[in-house]
Amino acid sequence: MILTNSQIQTWLDCRRYHKFCYVDLLKPVEISPELRIGSAVHYGLRFHYLNGKSFDAIIRFYENTSESLLSTEIMPDMDSIETERCLVSNMLNGYRNYYMNEEIKVLETEQVIKTNITNDIWFAGRLDMIAEIDNNKWLFEHKTTSSLENGYFDKLAIDPQVTGYSYLVTQKYPDICGVVYNVLRKPSIRQKQNETIEEFYQRMRNDYLERPEFYFQRREVVRNDKELAEFPIYVKNVAGEIQYHRNFFPRNTRQCSLYGKCTFRSLCIEYSPELASTYAKKTSLHEELDAEF
Repeated sequence: MILTNSQIQTWLDCRRYHKFCYVDLLKPVEISPELRIGSAVHYGLRFHYLNGKSFDAIIRFYENTSESLLSTEIMPDMDSIETERCLVSNMLNGYRNYYMNEEIKVLETEQVIKTNITNDIWFAGRLDMIAEIDNNKWLFEHKTTSSLENGYFDKLAIDPQVTGYSYLVTQKYPDICGVVYNVLRKPSIRQKQNETIEEFYQRMRNDYLERPEFYFQRREVVRNDKELAEFPIYVKNVAGEIQYHRNFFPRNTRQCSLYGKCTFRSLCIEYSPELASTYAKKTSLHEELDAEF
C-alpha cells in the first residue's frame, strides 16, 4: 500500500469521499477553477526558478487546458480561461518582481520521494522545490489562497501535511532545515462596473506590484526529531484503519459544504452506475505522483 498526504487527509475527512477517489478511482471530468489556478501557479513557479520563462509556461498551460476540455464533451468558457490566465500571469509577475533579488540555489523541483514505513506500507509525495538559501537547505511548498484570515499560518504548527513533507524530504536530505511555506494570494480587487476587462487586468497587475507584502508571504516551519519519529507510526495506523474498514465507508456530513459543493454530492445521495459513468476515471491511484509537466 502506498499512501500520500492527500489520501490520508481524504480518509480522515470523509470515508465515502475516499471510496469514490481511491477505491472507485473517480474524478470530475473538469477540474475546478480553484484547483486549475493552483496547478497553473505551481507550473509557472517551476519554470520561473528553472529558466525564468514562467509566462511562456502559463500560456502553454492554458493552451493545454483548452485542448483538454475540447477533447471532452465540455465546451470550455474561453473568457473564463483567459481571465484565469491573466490572473495567474499577474500573480507571477508580482512574485517575480518582489523576490527578484533573492539569492537562491534550486536543487530540485517537483521531486517524487517514496519511503518505506513497514514491509507493505509506503509513504510518498511530490515535493514542490528544494533549494539552498545562505547554504541552508529548505523545502519550499507553494500555496495559493484567497484569504490569510482565521489563523491561516497558525495551523502550520500542527499541520500533518507539513509533517509528512518534512519527513519525506529528510529521507533524501537529512540536513534539511525545514519547510518554507510560500504563499501567493489571489487578487483581492474586483472589476468595477464601468471598467473594461483590459483596464481591470492592468489595475490587477499594478496592485500586485504596489502591495507585494499583502499578496506574498512566507513562513518557516520546523519539525523536531520527536515529531518526525512519530510520523511513520501515524501513517502505519491510518493504513491499518483503511485496510480494516475497506468495506465500510460512512459519510461525514460536516465536510459536505466545507469547501463549497462536494464533487461527489449527487453520487453520494443516490449512487447509480449510470451516474458514476459521468465521472472520469483516474489513470492511477495517485495521479499527482505520475503527473509530468
